[in-house]
Amino acid sequence: MKRNKGIIQSNLATFGVYKFTSWQMNCLVHLVEQLQPAMSRDVVWLNADLKVFQETLPLDKNGNLLIPIQMNEIDKHHHGSIVLNEIKKMFKQTIKYNFTNEQGKLVRRECYLISTMDIDEDDNIVLGMPVTSLRWLLYYGKGIGGTIYDKKSVVSMNGVYAKRIFMMLSRWKDKRVFSMKISELMDELQTPQYSVQDFERFVLKTAFREMINNLNSVLQFKYSLSYTGTKVGKGKRGFDTVTFKVYDKLSEAQMEEFLTDSWSNRINDI
Repeated sequence: MKRNKGIIQSNLATFGVYKFTSWQMNCLVHLVEQLQPAMSRDVVWLNADLKVFQETLPLDKNGNLLIPIQMNEIDKHHHGSIVLNEIKKMFKQTIKYNFTNEQGKLVRRECYLISTMDIDEDDNIVLGMPVTSLRWLLYYGKGIGGTIYDKKSVVSMNGVYAKRIFMMLSRWKDKRVFSMKISELMDELQTPQYSVQDFERFVLKTAFREMINNLNSVLQFKYSLSYTGTKVGKGKRGFDTVTFKVYDKLSEAQMEEFLTDSWSNRINDI
């Protein structure tokens, strides 16, 4: 396994609130890959005027950026009709992000990722992305940061939670340790309203197993659960926070650390 050049995407996409299937996540990765030439530190895409998009990107007359889709990039096993149906379902999927409007107010925007899909007589597919979703995907630059992740790792995984958590790990792989409120992570992953026990079982442990068993995954993690809130009343405090530690599989030192450190005991029974 070798280190490949990573794909850059907005942290809004990494930690966004959306629920995609595994194939739809692969489609998202493919779209992000096609947007790499526009990942510029010189433009603040989240608040840029429409004129900037028109001058910088080849928008069509409807204001969409047209991106050809290679089906084999989404699924290597040639499930053409199934994948096509998954892409069609993405028209019903929304994304959410926060931005400051022209009046200086913080606004939560909800919009569709894809606005059009063209299929020609040779079954070539082109997706149209509106400016509202381009803002979400392209928001990257100096003072903003972004997520750089390994494409092969993400698309080779089956579980959507593993794919999403891998992206989050990639965002903090240099810092190595980061924490999130469990409720916040559940919201971003759009999981069912799990108990903490079920969240650990169906999300954290499942993602852990998939990454450690996936020969293409360049990252692995350990995690711990804790309570960081203010205790009110009597009774036992429940866990409300998950803390991740990231290990680079391509680093001999970090993998030795993964095998020998006692950072977390949550994975002993996995």
